[in-house]
Amino acid sequence: MDLNAYYKRKRRRTAVFKLAGFLLILSLAALIVWGLSDVLNTINVKQIFTKNEAQIKTPPWLIFCSDKNECFYVNADGVLEEKAPNFSENPLPELISPALRRRLQRGEQGDFSNGDRILSQPNVTFLKVFFIEIQNIKGAIKKIEIVDLPANLQAGNQEVKFFFQEGWFLLASFELPAEQIAQDLKLLLDQKIGQDRPRLEYVDLRFPDKAFYKLR
Repeated sequence: MDLNAYYKRKRRRTAVFKLAGFLLILSLAALIVWGLSDVLNTINVKQIFTKNEAQIKTPPWLIFCSDKNECFYVNADGVLEEKAPNFSENPLPELISPALRRRLQRGEQGDFSNGDRILSQPNVTFLKVFFIEIQNIKGAIKKIEIVDLPANLQAGNQEVKFFFQEGWFLLASFELPAEQIAQDLKLLLDQKIGQDRPRLEYVDLRFPDKAFYKLR
């Protein structure tokens, strides 16, 4: 037996095993580094999304209370957010929505939760415009009631009542432009009602080019 050839083959096999082991260690190290990088990237992405969500979140707009006396904040998209405490006097206008009445009429419980849409998008747009337009009439709204109408009425399928802190309310229709309703209301309060405003019971602006009001 040629010992030199034997040891030569042995050294060659040892070198091959060492090289294979070294390559295996490099592969494992690469996998570990890649895995850590993936985890860190995931954490960074989550942090970015969380930060963006916090920035996107809008302040409460309205308050909605269910039949179980549970109250929620309503955001500017007409969607319920976190629960609100029961205030003796709500710091935001309270919304009375037909969504609750519809559930009760169907025999369902009036359970609501975060994420429920309580206002349609057209109603949201109408209310936003109206709130902006009435800022110069010096009257704060304390409650908003949306009323479903029978489907056979030509005036539309919903009306809205705005209850003001002064003790009177406004009847309006979602079928009319919010800007026009606000302008007509200001004109009526300034030129017709004037100093009798403390005696005002309600104003009705549901019909185009017509205005009705009643004093106590």
